[in-house]
Amino acid sequence: MPFKLLHFPYLVQEKIYKEMTYSELFLMSVLSTRTKKSIQRVRFNTDKLRYIFAANGKSLQVSRNHNCDRITSMKEFPHLKKRDTCLVKFGDLEVRTKFRLYESEGVTCNQMKVNYLDKEHQRAFQKYINCLFGYSKSNELHLSLDGDQMSVIDNISDTIVDGDTVEMSDLEEYFEKNPNQKSVYIQAKMNGELLKNSKLFGIESILIDNSNEFSASILQNFTGRHLVFLGGAIFKTTDIIEFVRKWINNEAYQKLETVWIKMETEKSDIDMFGVQENLPVIEYNPLTRPPKYIYNPKIIGYGHGEINVGGYSYFDVVRKGDGKKASFMITPMQFIFLVWNS
Repeated sequence: MPFKLLHFPYLVQEKIYKEMTYSELFLMSVLSTRTKKSIQRVRFNTDKLRYIFAANGKSLQVSRNHNCDRITSMKEFPHLKKRDTCLVKFGDLEVRTKFRLYESEGVTCNQMKVNYLDKEHQRAFQKYINCLFGYSKSNELHLSLDGDQMSVIDNISDTIVDGDTVEMSDLEEYFEKNPNQKSVYIQAKMNGELLKNSKLFGIESILIDNSNEFSASILQNFTGRHLVFLGGAIFKTTDIIEFVRKWINNEAYQKLETVWIKMETEKSDIDMFGVQENLPVIEYNPLTRPPKYIYNPKIIGYGHGEINVGGYSYFDVVRKGDGKKASFMITPMQFIFLVWNS
């Protein structure tokens, strides 16, 4: 039996809204201006909004809390007929759309079909979501850079770049337009020329799936805190020795906290004993540091956990000047370097 929600006292409305999903709230907000304003009065605790810009710029989805709660999506359907649509206002922009409801992982989601999805639609879409939920924090963005259209979603702090390949020039252009990156996860294989002053080097936390021939240059020039090469990394023994020596001598990597490298074994040439013999390493002593390291690189789409750094596989090195200690492990397959806070 239907009931007149807006006739209830505000405190009752607020309790009802907070029991609803963000998808349901969004659908209610487009019913009328009064309903939208009623929802806007509620203070929502939204940790993070994530936008997914997909299908070569023809689809835009927004979720909250790392995709756990999908809010809505807008997808381009050029042959959508006007008689099948309704008119929805996103601020000053009027959009002809057809709503589609569907189930995903046991949750009812909604999609807006539109004739086209251009930059004006993206901006109006983001502004509407921000105003509806009182959201002013930074956003996460998941996109591919191998299409013709670039996302104009702004205030991006964390980015996932997917697809088969990505040109370095497109990455540089993206970082130029979105300079306040805290973390980047590059899933696509990188092609092109890596600039000597690439903006990639200064990002706080980076994860790269296929770093291939760029691996050593990225490590040498990295000025952030966390660096991860998940696969395809190509290194020589001298690359690892040079990196650790620079850290020990306090010549570089002053902000560095962790490095985790998984080697491309067929193309890499790592002599683990050569690394140990050419560095002033200290064997593990349980009296001088803990046997476990809390690993949290704070990278979008990547986990965290506890690493066992006790025993013979990890060696310690000490930095000149401040006496800071780091522990590292080296094998032909991977290299892990962890800096201790104290």
